[in-house]
Amino acid sequence: GLVTGHTDGIYARNWGHGNTTVSGSGNTVGNGGDGIDAFTVAGNVLVDRTGTVTASKNGIDAESSGGGSVTVTGTGNVLANTGAGGYTGIVAKSSGGSGNVSVTPSGTVSGATGIFAQAAGAGTGTVSMASGAGGNVTGTAGDDSILGTGAGDDFHLEQGGEDSAAGGGGIDIFYMGGALDAGDVIDGGGGRDMMVLDGDYSSGLALAGSTLRNIEVFRLTAGHDYVISGLVGAHTGGDYVFDASALG
Repeated sequence: GLVTGHTDGIYARNWGHGNTTVSGSGNTVGNGGDGIDAFTVAGNVLVDRTGTVTASKNGIDAESSGGGSVTVTGTGNVLANTGAGGYTGIVAKSSGGSGNVSVTPSGTVSGATGIFAQAAGAGTGTVSMASGAGGNVTGTAGDDSILGTGAGDDFHLEQGGEDSAAGGGGIDIFYMGGALDAGDVIDGGGGRDMMVLDGDYSSGLALAGSTLRNIEVFRLTAGHDYVISGLVGAHTGGDYVFDASALG
């Protein structure tokens, strides 16, 4: 049933070496903190709860500090504070080991950042968004696999790694910073999708045939040099536009 708290809705922290699991059904409300705070020092974390999660800070904050795997799934919306605090709909983070991170919500996820999934050790991050309202995903320094929604999504993949991201429908924007390389696989899907580059490509980037699909607009940010080859072979989906107006 309904769980509501003056600060956090659910506060589940394991300071030993076991796993932490939050499950069940019903809405969860954190009136002064996170909706769900799930943590362990050295085990795995699983958040699988059905119902809407509402919070004045982060919606769901699931973390393993000892390298365990972190999995966030469930059915329902996750609604964080979208105000000036910079809170996140879902935070899923594993650090200090080889744990993987998987985030597969099936409702709307909202916050200043929609989803932040980070495998800070040797693991990988996987995000699959089933929400039809669009998402905002921040990747990791590892190899991320991210599946967008049928609406417009923002993918922040500036951290590096060999990332695989599919935008689905809608107008998607892929922020690659200086991290785009031939090992990435980016598919904008339907809609008029954009890739934003903001980094030093002066030493040359040769794209592979599998790197880009269905990216219609490329925007180059000021302050850097760009030497990129293989775009014709790497891009499929029709004509594309380069916006270099910021370069002067």
